[in-house]
Amino acid sequence: MNLIVEVPMVSRLLFSCSIGLLSFSVFATEVKSSSDAKVSPVDIVNQMEANGSHTGFRRNHAKGLCVEGIFKGTKEARELSSSNIFSASAVEVIGRFSNPGPNPNSPDNAPMPRGFAMQFRPSKGASSNMSMLDVPLFSVNTPEAFLELLKVKTPEQVAAFKEKHPESAPFFAFIKDFGVPQSYATVDYHSLHAFKFTNKKGKEQFVRWNFISDQGNHFLTVDQAKAKSADFLSKTLEEELKKGPVTWKMEAILAKDGDSLTDPTVEWKGEHKKVQLGMLTIKKTSGNGSSNCDLINYDPNNLAEGIAPSDDQILRFRSPAYAISFGKRVSEQAQKKQ
Repeated sequence: MNLIVEVPMVSRLLFSCSIGLLSFSVFATEVKSSSDAKVSPVDIVNQMEANGSHTGFRRNHAKGLCVEGIFKGTKEARELSSSNIFSASAVEVIGRFSNPGPNPNSPDNAPMPRGFAMQFRPSKGASSNMSMLDVPLFSVNTPEAFLELLKVKTPEQVAAFKEKHPESAPFFAFIKDFGVPQSYATVDYHSLHAFKFTNKKGKEQFVRWNFISDQGNHFLTVDQAKAKSADFLSKTLEEELKKGPVTWKMEAILAKDGDSLTDPTVEWKGEHKKVQLGMLTIKKTSGNGSSNCDLINYDPNNLAEGIAPSDDQILRFRSPAYAISFGKRVSEQAQKKQ
């Protein structure tokens, strides 16, 4: 059993931090109404902090790299959704690649899923967010199970959790031999949750989406990973971007009868219709002013008209959990400046 993957990392995958510029009092209202869960977002964030946190940093996905680019939607995308992110004109994107966990110095050469969050900033209308991982499914499907997973520390506890939660088996099987990518740019990223697209005629279609790397999927061997530095992923991408942009194609997987729209532990099996939605082009790293991704709310429920979250409990629960984490982080950063 690879506890590097299965214990400290698995239990922190779901709620990559950063949230919108709202007040903590507003967050408290959202916590009460956003989920029917028996645990509160406060419980989740408190347990994350108990597992280890660094003042002024995100409670999860603390280590990351800000990037800038553009997204250009396709005609086919506009037929599925009226969202302004699929405009025929290029849309500004501020993104963040990241490692899971609360450590801002986590080693890039350790095996773990990687995060990729984006905020789309169209010239007209509201912004939209995406928060993805380079794994195609989640480990749990309820906030209660997630809190249990956060408390897992030992191999015996891992085994007990798996027995109690058989829905987690596909995720654990997937990450058993999870490797280290050559670059943040050499992996695909997945929405994991289902979302509802609505077009201008009011037609609705549930989808999951993937960002397919045009650089291909390339991973390091164990020995190659050991030889890399703790910050090699950020440095590698910075060097790659000096030579030119890196790109991904966004595709929608259209839900069909029998697909779960609310369970992120279940992959959609069999043949599905796929639609090309657009091209993402990342051009440079960033970190100053309005392009500083540390100032952005990457809550995936924050979406402009034309895309809406499903009733997935985990997805809905993320908003207040992000909110609480963000409120704490911003407060800590403000105190440092005093």
